[in-house]
Amino acid sequence: MTVDLSKDESARLAALREYRILDTDAEETYDAITRLAAFICDAPIAAVTLVDAERQWFKSILGVAVKETPRSIAFCSHTIQQSDVMVVCSATDDVRFENNPLVTGDPKIRFYAGAPLMTADGHALGTLCVMDYEPRTLTQGQTEALQTLAGHVVAQLELSRRFADQERLSMIMEATEDGVWEWRPDTGESFFSPQWKRMLGYEDHEMPSRSEEWSSRVHPDDVEAATEAFVAHFEQPNSTHHIQYRMRHRDGSWRWWHSRGRASHDRHGNLMRAVGTNTDITAHMQARERTDHLLAVGAALGSALTTGDVAESILTAAMPIFQATAATVALLDAGARTLCTIRLKGIDGEQTESYAEFSIDTPSPLADAVREQRLVIVPSKSDPAEYLVAVPLLAGGRSLGGLSLKCPAERCRDDDQATFLWTLANQCSLALERARLYDNALHEAKIRRQAQDALQESDARKSAMLEAALDCIITIDADELVLEWNPACERTFGYSRAETIGRPLSDLIIPPYMRSGHEHGIAHYHATGEGPVLNKRVEVMGMRKDGSELPLELTAVPIKVGGRTMFTAYLRDLTERKQLEEERERALRAAEERADRDPLTGLLNHRAFHKRLEEEAARVEREGSSLTIVMMDLDNFKFFNDVYGHTVGDDVLRQVAKRLQSICRSYDSIARFGGDEFALLMPSASGTPTSELEARLRTDLDDIVFCPDGHTMNIPITVSFGVAALSQLDMNWHETVRLADERLRRAKTGGAAETEADHVRALMSGRVDGFSMLDALVNAVDNKDRYTRRHSEDVMLYSVMIAEELGLSDVEKHTVAVSALLHDVGKIGVPDAVLRKPGKLTDAEFETIRQHPMMGAIMVSAAHGLEDTLDAVRHHHERWDGLGYPFGLKGEDCPLIARLMAVADAYSAMTTDRPYRKGMPRVIAEDILAAGAGTQWDPKCVQAFLRALKRDEACVAV
Repeated sequence: MTVDLSKDESARLAALREYRILDTDAEETYDAITRLAAFICDAPIAAVTLVDAERQWFKSILGVAVKETPRSIAFCSHTIQQSDVMVVCSATDDVRFENNPLVTGDPKIRFYAGAPLMTADGHALGTLCVMDYEPRTLTQGQTEALQTLAGHVVAQLELSRRFADQERLSMIMEATEDGVWEWRPDTGESFFSPQWKRMLGYEDHEMPSRSEEWSSRVHPDDVEAATEAFVAHFEQPNSTHHIQYRMRHRDGSWRWWHSRGRASHDRHGNLMRAVGTNTDITAHMQARERTDHLLAVGAALGSALTTGDVAESILTAAMPIFQATAATVALLDAGARTLCTIRLKGIDGEQTESYAEFSIDTPSPLADAVREQRLVIVPSKSDPAEYLVAVPLLAGGRSLGGLSLKCPAERCRDDDQATFLWTLANQCSLALERARLYDNALHEAKIRRQAQDALQESDARKSAMLEAALDCIITIDADELVLEWNPACERTFGYSRAETIGRPLSDLIIPPYMRSGHEHGIAHYHATGEGPVLNKRVEVMGMRKDGSELPLELTAVPIKVGGRTMFTAYLRDLTERKQLEEERERALRAAEERADRDPLTGLLNHRAFHKRLEEEAARVEREGSSLTIVMMDLDNFKFFNDVYGHTVGDDVLRQVAKRLQSICRSYDSIARFGGDEFALLMPSASGTPTSELEARLRTDLDDIVFCPDGHTMNIPITVSFGVAALSQLDMNWHETVRLADERLRRAKTGGAAETEADHVRALMSGRVDGFSMLDALVNAVDNKDRYTRRHSEDVMLYSVMIAEELGLSDVEKHTVAVSALLHDVGKIGVPDAVLRKPGKLTDAEFETIRQHPMMGAIMVSAAHGLEDTLDAVRHHHERWDGLGYPFGLKGEDCPLIARLMAVADAYSAMTTDRPYRKGMPRVIAEDILAAGAGTQWDPKCVQAFLRALKRDEACVAV
């Protein structure tokens, strides 16, 4: 492949200079590679050559004694123009070399093969070549080996360059007065030059090496800004930065540094390293700080008109720069014998016992400085770390007063600090003298001019505010004539200012039907000083020039000027806001409607149904009317989804919804209750018997059929119903819904309309808060395992039979019945797969089953009034021989109600059909009970149950 040198030659020569290999001396480092190349290629001559603009020279050569040749005759000058190995099998047959002096003369080269020395940036520095005196060629392996060895030469050159760079960098870092640093993001480590360490006062072993340790030494006020500046700089490829920040010296002081650095990135934009230098600019920053303070003081003093203002400016400038904890400015009186304190900050009890006035002869630093006109610095008596500093304020060779500070020792013993203090004192002295010489009249004239300027500025601000205000601002006089009409009024009402000034406001923007009220309000204010809309924010209607009306927000304020009454009205156009409010209302109503509707059928959803039910129940209570609740369920709907897919199932639901809408009254409420369930709220329909209402609904829905695409046979769609009525006499609408749902369930399963269990549930729902919730949980278990509810009702029947045989009281039998209905409520926590598993349970699965009595007891205990049932719920799986669970109670240690329920529970379990097995004949179940009496079950309870079964054959039907 040929390399385009027209654009790369200058870059290639620059690379030669970068690698510092412009010297012509051979190096033994490369001799091993040269010998290996000659051996592999079986050549008498081998060399490592480098080529610049005019010559070729050798870092290593074998077979001939020559140091360099002109580039014009060098075979290698051709090799560097390509990226792969160049092979000249016969030089005399190659037009490029047939007349070459190296071919026609010594050493009479006939064969040449060279591999370019390519850097990572794609620059050819020279070649690794082999030559022979006879024409020949290279094998594929020799060619590849030659190119590989060329890569080793480049690696050696790169290593030499890095060593040279490192040596040069070390020399630079040793020689420079600045601190040099380097940071590598891949390791998080930093490198610092010896000068940088000395500048911070650290020894080598004390310097942190990681960036996070280093940042902990940066001043807290500078960490965030410095970090952001460094990060922003590192994210920009090959960018430089200049940052100023403070860092703690080893002696604990803060030093200012100016950091200059450069970030290096690879060709993918990833940060490889950052290097830079740090210069100590502490003196410069302190000087600039003092200069800034002096400039600030000068500006403050220039505007200070009183001696108090001058003193305040002195302390404001001096205390921060000296870190003073207390400061005093005192002036000499006319007799130059008494110092009068005019400004005092902090607490300085060592100055004098009286801060108001004290004699110039008082032995104190301030008095000494003023009296002797010199700078006084003495240690504080109370704190050796602090000093008292006093400087006289001089003007024309005489003392005007003095400045005293209490500050840390290191802030007052520096010559620069002393110079700054004298400069500050001189500035303040001039300002004090100027203040004392002010003529009172001149001062008053200046005050008047300032007042006039302020008034003019106020007028200008007022005019600008009127021009820029977004609200309409109108001023009228007591006669209602317009005095001010701002640009916002022109835009809002369509009148120009010239059209309104001097005209009555009612003729302009007040609708005709409101003008009498407006005039009455003005008259009422003049009579009473009050008005219905004054100093309030009210909404009114206004009128534009074209006669159209607009809503406005009005705030009116009365103003008295020179005994005259004026009114300023602030008006804001509410048109856009009203439109937005109306749009929001429409959107809210639409959103509420969407939220209340089932997206598939368009009927009310489950949430909206309950909301409508609460409203209808309230109406029943309020008006004494009635309400019928109908719960509906599509029979075998799962068939449509399983056979034809959910899309067909959705079509069926929509068809049923349309039929319901067609047969119901306009004021009936129809809802999709969930899945394939629907619900109806039918006001004033409770006078119709339930059976008649069900028959009518069944007739109206009887002819619904569905014919899937591609089929000719119609599939009938049948519906099951559960109906319950709500009246003013029975206002528990929650129980009415539960009753309708229960009747629907019985209709779908073919059960009786009402059972003894239903009567118990109805009775307990009215007596015990929380029973309905627990019974609903049993129903939830039923949804997981259809066996559960039928089983609970059977256990109730059998338990009551045993209780009667044992002669228990009616109260005890009632407790037994309620306990039986709730005894398996704890199964709500058992996974479906375990409840329905047909085979033997694993140990872990059986352990899960073992937890349901305790879980049920916890749930039942939460309902007040069911305490008597807890023994049965908790212990109905205990055994007479003590091998039961959860506590292993034995014999009569287990409560009687639990022992009799264990018998009823076992008999129901053995004789009831399950999805995975047929229930056993009752005779076999009775034999099992008899055999287990005295081991698994209480013998007395077993015998009582067997007697009851024989006496009442009807109770054994399953």
